[in-house]
Amino acid sequence: MNPAHPYRHLVLAIACALFGCQSSADGPAGPGPGGECTPSCDGKSCGDSDSCGGTCDAESCDSGQRCERGACVCDATSCSGCCAAGKCVDGSQEDACGGGGDACMACSATAACVSNSCQTGHLVVFGGDQEPGGIRLGDTWTFDGTSWKKITGPGPSARFWATMATLGNKVVLFGGYGGVNGQGQAIFLNDTWTFDGTSWTHVPASGPVGRYSAAMTTLGNKVLLVGGTTYMPPAANVTVLKDAWTFDGTSWTQVAGLDQGRTGHVMASLGNTAVLSGGQTSSANKTDTLTFDGTSWTTVAGAGTGASVNSAMTTLDGKIVLFRSSATLTFDGATWTQVPGAGPSERSLPGLATFGSKAVLFGGGTYDDTWTFDGTTWTKLAIAGPPKRQAPMAWLPL
Repeated sequence: MNPAHPYRHLVLAIACALFGCQSSADGPAGPGPGGECTPSCDGKSCGDSDSCGGTCDAESCDSGQRCERGACVCDATSCSGCCAAGKCVDGSQEDACGGGGDACMACSATAACVSNSCQTGHLVVFGGDQEPGGIRLGDTWTFDGTSWKKITGPGPSARFWATMATLGNKVVLFGGYGGVNGQGQAIFLNDTWTFDGTSWTHVPASGPVGRYSAAMTTLGNKVLLVGGTTYMPPAANVTVLKDAWTFDGTSWTQVAGLDQGRTGHVMASLGNTAVLSGGQTSSANKTDTLTFDGTSWTTVAGAGTGASVNSAMTTLDGKIVLFRSSATLTFDGATWTQVPGAGPSERSLPGLATFGSKAVLFGGGTYDDTWTFDGTTWTKLAIAGPPKRQAPMAWLPL
């Protein structure tokens, strides 16, 4: 047959109907001696004709969609976030929360989108150091996104420079500085507590030695505790620690530690890894960045502009947010980037934790103010809260 014949396509279609078609990766479908038609979808989009009476399932759909029976669809197979009007969105925002392809939902005013689900929760602040004067505090406060509330009842003793992190539906607190004993020696606490939103529970678990200025973060279904400062008798030496421990809610387990002791550093989780930055050794301040995957530590090459001493860090929308003195930086797993614009004034040891789609900063230094950060801009909230302090803060799902 002459390829230029004006009725060539009509003849081919009739031949396909009577005798079947065959095709190759290099050309269109056509009649074949076997009597069957092999669809051809090379270079075609989802829903285009396959030249055999059907439609193509070519993967030409947008990210987070897949081609199903000739149409681009969003579902659990294609979308790890949530589906809105057939499109896949991140699913980690309070106004578009969801995961596994489920339809997006908007969280209520007192709920936060955590792990792609709307969770009612609070931020928790305990104790801390009230300056000037170095007054040790032992009170508990919660923040619901709108206002602060003081929680009464028994709990940990007054302390500062303790560590806190989220574990399941509880907050874990460990250690801190408890003042001095009758001999004038510093008290380095080694007790473990959990808080469920209503009451504190002491967990009688042996493990890390007493310490303050350590760092702790959530890592999978455990919390990770690293470093800090302790008192090592009988020589009465203050020692900077390099050990690392995990806590599963019941017991502590020692894991691989740092190459060198470190105190005053900060940590936050990024995916399945813990990110550590800054602090100081027994002889120098540090601005490097390390990661821990549950087994070993890795120094992130070229990421040496992170925290110094007594900063604060959390995770927001897949990045680390660091507040250092008065500067705000983000870390994407490889590089630190300074965020332009004004924010909280210079201060040390503020509480910083994530509440849904925002990071919340409280206090630090001699301040008692509350700020939110949406990834770009800081906003000061016109609300009253706990008295001024330097204290840890953590998210508590309820």
